[in-house]
Amino acid sequence: MGNLKELFHGISVVIDDEIDSKDKDTEIDQLIKTLEHENCYVVKFKKIPALAAAKNLEGASLFILDWNFHPVSSDQVNSGVRIPDVLQKKYETANIAFLKEIKKLRFAPIFIFTNESVDYVRRKLKNDKLINEDDGDHIFVKNKKDVLTKGLFNTLEEWIKGHPSAYVLKKWEQAYATAKNSLFNEFYQNSRYWPIVIWETHLKDGVSPSVELGNLIARNIDSRMNPVDFDQTILVKMHNHQIQNISTDEIKKVLAGERFIKNNFLDQNSYLTGDIFRKNAKKFYINIRPECDCVARTGEGADSPLLYLLSGSPLTDSQIKENYKPSYGAILEPDDAAIIFAVFEGKTLRFNFKELQILTVQQIQVDSYVRIGRLIPPYTTRLVQRYAAYSQRFGLPRIPDKAIPT
Repeated sequence: MGNLKELFHGISVVIDDEIDSKDKDTEIDQLIKTLEHENCYVVKFKKIPALAAAKNLEGASLFILDWNFHPVSSDQVNSGVRIPDVLQKKYETANIAFLKEIKKLRFAPIFIFTNESVDYVRRKLKNDKLINEDDGDHIFVKNKKDVLTKGLFNTLEEWIKGHPSAYVLKKWEQAYATAKNSLFNEFYQNSRYWPIVIWETHLKDGVSPSVELGNLIARNIDSRMNPVDFDQTILVKMHNHQIQNISTDEIKKVLAGERFIKNNFLDQNSYLTGDIFRKNAKKFYINIRPECDCVARTGEGADSPLLYLLSGSPLTDSQIKENYKPSYGAILEPDDAAIIFAVFEGKTLRFNFKELQILTVQQIQVDSYVRIGRLIPPYTTRLVQRYAAYSQRFGLPRIPDKAIPT
């Protein structure tokens, strides 16, 4: 199964007012020693960092946060001693705000330690939508002594074995970090001016140089990625009984992200092959014109390029089931249409080759076509190839009915 501890090596952020206590060897100090023993670098805070500084922690692999930032010990809590409700609410509000900021910046295990009831803290987190109803979150609410007894890394290993999605993402992240570092070292040793050459090239092409430069870097990282060796035990053998609990919508979301870029992630000033537009709940359009022809040329306005739009509509669940062939693992398509599975909000769209419209970008904007995103290769490539074959088809004479055996 490999050393799962390595997935959590790196920077560990510990936030607790009892760090480096002069009076005694506290539980939090013992946990810090555990992290340091595993060669983790520990960043210590005795109070919640300012939200503006939280971005500096986005590279952390692990967070440990004390819920009770006030001088009330566990013995006092057990004896009924409590701080005023107003002050308690202030501490809790700061904790929640910090956790929300970290969750936006970084997916990493977060241990929250409390002298209060664990159920009480979990209810607070659920109310603020930081955790869900089950016990499958990456935010752990624990007692420090319980974690010390079980072992911090034993707890983490148990968690990641039970969460294949977290395991896969952490393993991929390791490979990505290695590839990114390789790219940076190699490119920095090259001429420092290579970005200018690429930038000017794309300017001459009339496309967004920022978008294309970013795409170039992404492809270079991808070309340096080593195959990731995922553990079959975690991915299959331990979880076969869980598959029946996975909903269709959850899988559709994963597939949609692999083939469709949402509009808010696109350059709003450029239109390319695969752009999908919507006019109402049942009418969709996809641009199949080559990218080089979607760019405004010298002397043309930015709204002048023509887009070639195939019209389409969503398939119902019964239509999807009717066309799905388990032996191929695919939806079979007629000659005059392309079917794109789970492309937008779980919808499967059928685009008809017979229904082609040619519109300028300006007409699209005026007629309230709303771009919802972009289909990406290899799905756009296959769609365009199939349309090209359809547009050049030859008709054959009809076979007489009498010639068909009855």
